[in-house]
Amino acid sequence: MNATPLDVPLIANEHCGINLYWATHSGPEVDNNNLVEDCQYNSHRTADTTWHLQTGGKASPKKQNLWQLSGSVTAQAYRQDPVSGCYYLVLTSDTPPIPVTSITIDGKPVGSDGNQWRTYQDDDDRDVTPRVKNRDFYTFDVSGQKYHPYIGLTTSTVNANLDTDTPEVCVGQTVLLGADWQNGIRPAADADIRWSLPDKYVNEAYPYSSTCTSYRQNTDLLTNSVQQCWYVNLPGGKVSVGMMLHFANGQSVFVEAKGNFTVYRPSVNFIYPHPLYPAPMTPMLTNGFLELGNDRDNYGIAAFEATVTSTNTFPGQANWTQLCNRSTIYATYTLGYWMDNATNFNGSVNVNPIGTCDFGDGPGVGSNWAYVFCTDSFKTYLVFTPDGGIGVTLGIVTWGWSGTETFGALSSSSTTPPRYTKDSDEFPVWLNIIHSSPGT
Repeated sequence: MNATPLDVPLIANEHCGINLYWATHSGPEVDNNNLVEDCQYNSHRTADTTWHLQTGGKASPKKQNLWQLSGSVTAQAYRQDPVSGCYYLVLTSDTPPIPVTSITIDGKPVGSDGNQWRTYQDDDDRDVTPRVKNRDFYTFDVSGQKYHPYIGLTTSTVNANLDTDTPEVCVGQTVLLGADWQNGIRPAADADIRWSLPDKYVNEAYPYSSTCTSYRQNTDLLTNSVQQCWYVNLPGGKVSVGMMLHFANGQSVFVEAKGNFTVYRPSVNFIYPHPLYPAPMTPMLTNGFLELGNDRDNYGIAAFEATVTSTNTFPGQANWTQLCNRSTIYATYTLGYWMDNATNFNGSVNVNPIGTCDFGDGPGVGSNWAYVFCTDSFKTYLVFTPDGGIGVTLGIVTWGWSGTETFGALSSSSTTPPRYTKDSDEFPVWLNIIHSSPGT
C-alpha cells in the first residue's frame, strides 16, 4: 500500500471527526502499463477546539451579569475526485450553509441573529464553544460582550452606584433610583421591570381635596425603569430591581441588581410648657370672645416648642401644620379635621443643623349671644422639609379645649394639654380650611 499526504490546512477554530477511504487501481487495461498496482488509502482527521469564558469579578458575592454571546458556524467538506478517487477540501462557498438556529452555545440555542443572551455569575468558567449536532466538520467564530446591571441612586446631595456604595438619604429628599448599566451601555431590549424598595416611602403626589395635596405609596409605579420616591421614616435597607429583558431575536432573559442605602431622620426635643409662656391653658371670656387664654398678652394660651436637630449635609426648614376639628354655633364648624389657617401655622425656621420651632395659639369664637359654646380638637404636625424636598412629619402634638358661655358668664370649660407623639410619619390631610383664632 502506498500513502500520499492529504492536504490538511491549519484551522484554529475547528470541529472535525471524519474518516476518508479510497482505493486506486492501475494496469494494462487502464494505462497500457505492464505493471499492476492496487492502492488503498485511509485518512482520519480530528479537531476539537474549545473556547472558555472567564466571567471575571469576585468569588463573593457572585454578582450577576448579562452576556451577549455571538456565534457563527461554517460547514467544511471534502469532495472525491471522480477520476483519481482522491479527496480534496472544497471551498466554503461550495458547501451548504448551516442554519443559525441549529447552533448551540453552552447548551442553549442562539437566536435567529446569531446572538444568545444569558446571565452568568462572576468568577465562573464556562465552555462557550459553538456546537452543531450531527455535523462532523465545521469551523466557527465566537465572541462575547458583558453587560453589568446596577442600581444608581441620586439625590440633591449624592450620586451613588449601589454596587459599591451604601449612601445615606434624608427623609423628604427626592430620591431617584435607576436601573443602570456599566459604562452607560444598555442592551437594546424591551423590559418588564419590577422594583422592591425598603420601607418607609411614598412615591406619588395626589389631590386629597381641592385644598390639599398629599403623598402616598403606589406599588403600581414600581414597574417604571426610574423610581422617584421620598422616604418618610427609617430605616432604609435593601433595594432590588428585576428585569425580564425581551430581545429582537425572540429570546428573554431575567436579570437582577441589588444594593443598600440608609435613611437619616432629624431628631426632636419637644418642650411643654413653653419656657416663655408657662401658664396652664385657661379658657376665658375676654376681649369680646370665648377663647383659650388672652390673645393680647398670651396668658393661658396653648404654647410649646420643638428643637429640630439635623446635620450639615441635610439642612432644611421646620414648621407647624395644624388641623382643627371644631364644634360650635354662630361660627364656622368642621366635619372632621380641617387645616387651621395655613400650612405654616406660625411660620417656619431654618434648620442648619439646628432650629427651634415655637408654637402659640389662642383659639376662640365671638361671644355676642346669650349662649355660646366651642369645642376644639387639634392635631399639630411638626414638619421638616429638607432643601429641595417635600415636607415630612417628625411628630404630632394633640391637644384641645372647650368652653361654654351662658348669659355672659363662663359656665363650663375643659382643656386637654398638649401631648407629643414622636416618630410619626403621618401626612396632615384636610378637606377644607378654617380660621380658629379670634378675629381670623
